[in-house]
Amino acid sequence: AEDAAGQSTCRVCANGRREVGEACDDAGASSGCASDCQAVVAGWVCTGGDVDHDDACVGGPQVPDAPNVEDATAKSITWTWSPPATNGAPLSSFFISYYYTPVSGGLSEGNRTVSGTAVSAEVTGLLGGGTYQAKIRACTAAGCSAFSQLSTAGEVTASVGVTALAEMTEAIAADPSALVGGLNITVSNITTVAPEAPPEAPPVTETAALNETEYLAYLESLKTPAPEIPVATTIAPVVT
Repeated sequence: AEDAAGQSTCRVCANGRREVGEACDDAGASSGCASDCQAVVAGWVCTGGDVDHDDACVGGPQVPDAPNVEDATAKSITWTWSPPATNGAPLSSFFISYYYTPVSGGLSEGNRTVSGTAVSAEVTGLLGGGTYQAKIRACTAAGCSAFSQLSTAGEVTASVGVTALAEMTEAIAADPSALVGGLNITVSNITTVAPEAPPEAPPVTETAALNETEYLAYLESLKTPAPEIPVATTIAPVVT
């Protein structure tokens, strides 16, 4: 049968074509269409189907907008976002994937899953002195959306140690001969201190010294003269 416009008024549920009076019909390819083809299940959206084209039902919320950088510190970034349309099902979770900038090879630095009621998340333990971007996807009981676009870059401030290391690396690249002790460390702002001069020796005190002749005379002056020994007189006998 046909209507006044010449369109078929026949309806066959589960033939993959959305016909007159049907809300959806993906031929049972998903659980997004009611068994009588009269309603789309909450959390799903069915598009593209008519009497001439196959219907397709996709579960999950709409794709969220890119998250925003709310705050960045020495080791963390807080991203915020707005909840997307859910096609009638409550949000169960958000999945966050974050990247060290520039994004290379599509590999993320890490992932976080937060509650479906959350509108922000703080990611800690990030590398100081770099920038990060993040993207999110929203999930319901019916499925998850595709990922959002990447956020703008959020800069994680460098700590003093990271700054010093970066400066040393630049100095080494500019002047490799400045390496100290083979340790691959450039030391700057060295103050050379000359060693202190040794204390001056105290002046030698000169005392009067006797020469050899005077010394011998001095010793002689200390001698006590020996007493004179009388000489015995021998009287020869007189012989007559």
